[in-house]
Amino acid sequence: MRRQGKNALQKVEVKKACLRRDVQLKFEELLSKLKTVATGISVSTKNIGPGFVFVCVAGVNADGHEFAKEAIRLGAILVVCNRDIGVPNQIVVKDTRQAYARLCAEWFNSPAKKMKLIAVTGTNGKTTVTTLTKRVLSCLLNEPVGLIGTIQNEIGGIVCPARYTTPDAHELNAILLQMRRFGCRYVVMEASSHALAQERLFGLEFEVGVFTNLTHDHLDYHQNMDSYLAAKRKLLDTSRNVIVNIDDDYGRLLFANFHQQKDCRSVGLRSPADVSAKDINCFADRVEFQVVTNGNACHCVFGMPGSFSVENALTVISILIQLGFDMKMVVAALEKCGGVAGRAEVVYTAPDVTVIRDYAHGPSGLLNILKSFKPFAKGRLVLLFGCAGCRDRSKRKEMAKIAATYADFVVLSSDNPREEPEAQIFSDAEKGLKNVEYLVIANRLEAVHFVLQNRQPGDLILLAGKGHEDYQVLADCTVYFSEAEIVKKFFDKHID
Repeated sequence: MRRQGKNALQKVEVKKACLRRDVQLKFEELLSKLKTVATGISVSTKNIGPGFVFVCVAGVNADGHEFAKEAIRLGAILVVCNRDIGVPNQIVVKDTRQAYARLCAEWFNSPAKKMKLIAVTGTNGKTTVTTLTKRVLSCLLNEPVGLIGTIQNEIGGIVCPARYTTPDAHELNAILLQMRRFGCRYVVMEASSHALAQERLFGLEFEVGVFTNLTHDHLDYHQNMDSYLAAKRKLLDTSRNVIVNIDDDYGRLLFANFHQQKDCRSVGLRSPADVSAKDINCFADRVEFQVVTNGNACHCVFGMPGSFSVENALTVISILIQLGFDMKMVVAALEKCGGVAGRAEVVYTAPDVTVIRDYAHGPSGLLNILKSFKPFAKGRLVLLFGCAGCRDRSKRKEMAKIAATYADFVVLSSDNPREEPEAQIFSDAEKGLKNVEYLVIANRLEAVHFVLQNRQPGDLILLAGKGHEDYQVLADCTVYFSEAEIVKKFFDKHID
């Protein structure tokens, strides 16, 4: 053990000597010499070790430039920064986030260049579209396909936990390298607006970039819709082929900008589009419709309910057609796919009640799910929802107005309150709960039990906001919380 430690220190000293001979090392030179110069890369001093390159990134709560000297003390031999900060062996670049993304790709031998990447961005629909695209691709190719997304990451059939919708550049390239080693030729991923704005995907080229929609969300971070749209557009700028939902106002704007620049395909239900649908029939457990493209039609029975599911299915079909697959083969494969966890998911059904969970946690998502399921409620449409803490407060009243418009009975409960006082969250939301019967039950477990215990014949109960999540983020801890399990245990106990 001592000999290994001594050898490691000697290697670091050699790397330091190399740097001292070339203190004016330029960034492009660093890229070409990275593995001979450095032992690792990090944007956090928590991960710094001897011989590391420390990249100074300005975040929401802290600026990495302020920790450069600490990084050097911990063993960093080189600092990448966007201004002169008076430390030895610094490289000044215009954008440290972009520099970090390039360094991470180089460190992992640029695995993305050896695969075809398909990325989906938009406020709603990303998880459903990416998950189904991965499943259909796997079926058509009969080979492993990578998936990076909100619910989980998948390398072929191996499931890995996901911390973020889109990982940071270091983790992302590490995942891509594992996918490449596993034999994946295709990777399907969600591209969040945060990731795009923070340049986590900088330098990657996408075979297909998809835009689903843009609605009121994440304005606590992006400040306004123009900034939000600009982040989403970055994906399409770096995609060889583009698919855009032109039923969305922002989608039409993007289509007008891109359709003459590159191969751009439109998807729509209400607008003339390259891929559209007709003869749409919605049921409580599925949708049926005709896919129409280039004058050809194909019947599709898709096992996810809701009119918005037709839009998602069309997007998946468009991606596969864009990749060169036959439409009828794609539709046949899609029909074999099951639903997506926490997305319009029927977690319990019986003649007298149906319970659905969905990830809808913003105004547009809540509106879509309520409008879609309202016609199938034989009795009341009962809604349990909450609003996330330490997030955009302006959408809470709007979500409550939508709840009051479409639901017959509402229970307002906690979502992920984080450090924000729940009283303030509820107060913001209650301003929109007019002309509807409602209760506030802060404890989410108690709230779920209440709507189940007080069900009436014919009720359709919608649990909105948590979706696939099996946890709840409280002020002082994160606790295990799975609504699917809670519902199952309740009916196992109360129904013979």
